Amino acid sequence: MGSIVEQQKKFQWDSTMSVGVEDLDRDHRFLVTLIDRLASMDDLGDAAEVEHVLDELVRYTQEHFEREEEYMEATGYPDLPHHRQLHETMVKKIDDLRVQFFLGEKEHIGRQTLDFLTHWLHDHVLGEDMKYHPERRDPS
Repeated sequence: MGSIVEQQKKFQWDSTMSVGVEDLDRDHRFLVTLIDRLASMDDLGDAAEVEHVLDELVRYTQEHFEREEEYMEATGYPDLPHHRQLHETMVKKIDDLRVQFFLGEKEHIGRQTLDFLTHWLHDHVLGEDMKYHPERRDPS
């Protein structure tokens, strides 16, 4: 089995993850990049850089969720309350991970956390976010 970096490099944004909205696709690509950077830094043991990337991940995730929710509101997406709740849960989880790392409760981010971030982003984009894709959205 490869290192965290080798495993993480396998998770890359590709066109199958496109939600059909360029600004949101750009956000998703950047979130993938942040998770990849986090894996690289954690594998190298650079705690200061890990802290920086975790801060950026929390900040950018919040900004992305705001943009996504504004898009859903503007297009009348009917499941916005549920989607907003998913976002709130994820922001809390990422922030909790960041706090644990900052307080020294976690020495490294670790494979489990990176797997969680990777799978959550992948599953959220391909599952929940695809529901608002302009060409796939249920017209009802």
